[in-house]
Amino acid sequence: MSAGGVLVIEPGAVCFEPSSIDVAQGKPEAIHAVGPVTLRRARLLPAGLNAGLVLHAPEGTVCVYVWWGALRPVRRALAAAGVPVIEQRTWVGVGWYEGLNGWPPWPS
Repeated sequence: MSAGGVLVIEPGAVCFEPSSIDVAQGKPEAIHAVGPVTLRRARLLPAGLNAGLVLHAPEGTVCVYVWWGALRPVRRALAAAGVPVIEQRTWVGVGWYEGLNGWPPWPS
């Protein structure tokens, strides 16, 4: 679990910087994902909990929950930065993903 953080969208890459609480608990200071990111949307979860951006990087894998009001601006920023997005629709799962919470990182 994460206590929050900052999502930074740069040309060709996405970076998630976890909160100082997470870093103090031994999590990486940043997750730098280059290449495609996965946007997972769950049909049966309430707005605000139904979208997650999954970032795979050598430092680890993280799912950043995206509030429904921020989803459209995040999509626009990803497109403007040239970051490819793989969209997945699920019924209930957004954050449970291989590579999260101690699972091995996603293979490149």
